Amino acid sequence: MAVVNTTIGTDARDYATHTLWESDDGGGDGLGNDDCTGSAYNDSAFDEAWTIDFDANSIVQTVAGGERHDGTAGSGARILATTSRTILISGANDITVTWLEIDENSTTNMNSDGAVGLNNEGDVTASHLIIHDTSGSGTKDGILLDGMASGDTVAIINNLIYDIAKSTGTGSAWVGGISEDIASLTDKTVYINNNTIHNTTNSGVGTGPCEGVHVTTGASELNIKNNIVTDTNGDTSGAIDDFDIAIADDVTNVSNNLSSDTTAPGANSLTAKSSANQFVSTSPVNLHLKSGADTFEAGTDLGTTPTGVNLDIDGFDRNAGATTWSMGAHDGDNLRGAAANNPWYHYAQQA
Repeated sequence: MAVVNTTIGTDARDYATHTLWESDDGGGDGLGNDDCTGSAYNDSAFDEAWTIDFDANSIVQTVAGGERHDGTAGSGARILATTSRTILISGANDITVTWLEIDENSTTNMNSDGAVGLNNEGDVTASHLIIHDTSGSGTKDGILLDGMASGDTVAIINNLIYDIAKSTGTGSAWVGGISEDIASLTDKTVYINNNTIHNTTNSGVGTGPCEGVHVTTGASELNIKNNIVTDTNGDTSGAIDDFDIAIADDVTNVSNNLSSDTTAPGANSLTAKSSANQFVSTSPVNLHLKSGADTFEAGTDLGTTPTGVNLDIDGFDRNAGATTWSMGAHDGDNLRGAAANNPWYHYAQQA
């Protein structure tokens, strides 16, 4: 077994695009023997969709240190779409996609798999992604769980998802920030932790639900903690909820969530809280926590399980000090102590 690390970008990297990286089995042997990591560089914006389904022991699609976003759009390696773009995770091994920005750029015909589709047979992690700005007609999802085999761990952690919208068209269409569309999640351990979702919208003609986080089938272990969902809205006759969660299987693993409506599930959750009181700005969008946010230090300590949950959207390690965790993708460490007087502090945390 070999560890294979390759680079992706237009400035003399190993591969010019993610598509080429994937089609070459991530630089590995394609026989399931390697641990393959592809690190993107912010040489120029990518404009592509790809399916990760080659055979490897493990696959990590990430962004190189120093090339990552700072928690705001346009600040790191990104997909800037000219048409609908989806990263579909569909392999039979352990796959992680992390640190990319996916700017759907108000393109009008989003793939039904969402911006990131989780459809594989191994463990899967989607983390530290910024996903935003869908438009047009039809179903829209930021991250979609769809068709995964049983017995797997799903980790959706520390993501920023906003302005996911169906804006035109007729007929029934689903709109969601993080959505599950599986007959059953039985035997899976599902983590939906420390995500921030804002302004999920279902408008135009026709019916259909619009939900920030939607999980309505049972899991052997369902963990939904420290999430912020605000301003889910629409003009359809379908359900419009920040959270739509079935938690009968393990209610003790659902807690410390915030909604701007009344749907935040679990103990120690906050409801009917204004988005204007949580974020630096919603126009232009900057979903870092602001001073006085209800979510600041209102979360619960999740330790280091699943892997990476302790690193916030700026790369700050929530476990690196005697701090109380905040809700959402941004922990707000720049609001603590001496750091509160230095507005650039949180950018320096990024690896």
